[in-house]
Amino acid sequence: MSDQVILETRNLCKVFRAGKSEVRAVDDLSVSIAAGSFTALTGPSGCGKTTLLSLLGALDRPSSGQVFFLGRELSRYSDVELARLRRRMGFVFQNFSLIAGLPVWDNITYPLIPRGVGRRERRDIAAQMLARFGLDDKADRSPSELSGGEQQRVALARALAGQPDIILADEPISNLDPVNSAAVMSCLQQIHAEGKTVVLSVHEPAIAPPGSRVISMAGGRIQREEIR
Repeated sequence: MSDQVILETRNLCKVFRAGKSEVRAVDDLSVSIAAGSFTALTGPSGCGKTTLLSLLGALDRPSSGQVFFLGRELSRYSDVELARLRRRMGFVFQNFSLIAGLPVWDNITYPLIPRGVGRRERRDIAAQMLARFGLDDKADRSPSELSGGEQQRVALARALAGQPDIILADEPISNLDPVNSAAVMSCLQQIHAEGKTVVLSVHEPAIAPPGSRVISMAGGRIQREEIR
């Protein structure tokens, strides 16, 4: 882990309104994420973990406060620049977010199409990713033919295919059994060991690997931090 800060928030707020009611999903939250670190956001459903990840990943805009990527405030980016910035991030979601009509190899590499990567090169990249995650024989399968654990490994492969600087994983094991959960966490630890910054949300702090930074949240705020 380096001393360089890759992501930072200052007095970050995200407010959702429904009629006259107001929910402060993220409430005056300031945090910094060091490059090369492994950070686990923990807490019960509704505590703000997913909203914070969306703001860090430039998938949503804050109601107030600031988000910085490598020192530059995201509000200063144009929509085109934000789209390019997201290419430096790999996203993993709890529902896998795979496209049913595409084979596994195409699911892994379809985010590379807007970058001008041709079919043959994408197929080669997919083969490398599938070999890495022990899915060599699944390239032409439909996502529906895979187990939940296999689908999440495909989602991890997709997140890595573009060689991002940081992985943002939102509850990546919440829909998996203990065996597949352990396999996915092992993959994330390996990714981190190779130098990637990893930020993930999990319900239980005990799931975070040794040496990781654990940030416990409640009511959209940080309650405490510790190193496991």
